[in-house]
Amino acid sequence: MLGERVAPLQSVGQFGRRDFDKYVFAIPFPTFDPADDLHAEIAGAALEAERVAASVALPEGYGFQKARRLVRAALDESGAGANVERLIARLLDSARTI
Repeated sequence: MLGERVAPLQSVGQFGRRDFDKYVFAIPFPTFDPADDLHAEIAGAALEAERVAASVALPEGYGFQKARRLVRAALDESGAGANVERLIARLLDSARTI
């Protein structure tokens, strides 16, 4: 109904909406199928991204924001992050046509 107040999907904090990590599950990800070539390719790309992330030297005392920035930079530089994103985009495109 028009004018009816609807509860937001995300909580609202001092700086706006948050909990995007919970909202991602509203996306229609298909169930993993190891026999599906695209699913297997995503799993392999994720392993490579994990390897890149684990190789990043994190100086003692770095907060998680700085550490996350270093890991993201390494994923960008290696191309592993872009590869995962490209494959997930293909997955979501294929899920829309089912």
